[in-house]
Amino acid sequence: MTITYLSLLLGLAGMLAPLAYLLYVCDTRLLTKLLAGTLRMVVQLAMVGAYVKALYHFDLLWLNLLWLLVMSGVGGWVIVSRAELDKRRLFAPAALGLLAGVAVMSALLLLAVIRPERPLSAQWLVPVSAVLLAHVAASGVRALGTFCKTMQSDTQAYYTLLGNGLSHFRALMPYVRPALQSLLLPAVANLSVMGLFVLPALLTGQLLGGVSPVEAVKLTVLLCVGCLCASVIAFAVTLLLADRSLFDRSGNMIEEQ
Repeated sequence: MTITYLSLLLGLAGMLAPLAYLLYVCDTRLLTKLLAGTLRMVVQLAMVGAYVKALYHFDLLWLNLLWLLVMSGVGGWVIVSRAELDKRRLFAPAALGLLAGVAVMSALLLLAVIRPERPLSAQWLVPVSAVLLAHVAASGVRALGTFCKTMQSDTQAYYTLLGNGLSHFRALMPYVRPALQSLLLPAVANLSVMGLFVLPALLTGQLLGGVSPVEAVKLTVLLCVGCLCASVIAFAVTLLLADRSLFDRSGNMIEEQ
């Protein structure tokens, strides 16, 4: 399959023209947002395509791992930025937690379950880890944001539990539970209807790539469940690493400076 640049431009123009005309007649502000958003998407995907092409061309293990490390840092920044959290204290825990979740699940899938001929090649490591990174980062925004905002809005319950003799870990459970719910419930809901109402993007991409339907379904199931598990691992590691930044040795919350 080959899509020429001319075909790409004509296709985009043909699809956007009717919508652009309708927005021009009804609301020019929406038209401006549509065109700006489309242009931003094209530029971002072009940049992604360029560095993925370079990864595929060189296909060096250290370069693939460096890509994973850099993207984990970007993902950590996205998590703390979108959740409106203290970047100085929580960026490193969020980035390292993201890296841990994606690395563990990528290794499990590629080395123990899927077991392709070259599991750490760019052909396998980049797309699998990219799928995991995107899902874990989105889940991390919800989970970490819910945990920190719940703690800030109701700290008295935490100190009450500590005063009643509960350990620091047990006293945090009322705040960890809603964070886990915000992480898991949307993902579980999507999983429960995915096969009934939509053809998942993962499955569609594999079918377009020439993978047999049966193998595509198997890989899609593995990646969907892997995303869920990687999100939980990332959240747990993030909380463990962030504990020293959020609490002192006595269990008291450290105020933001």
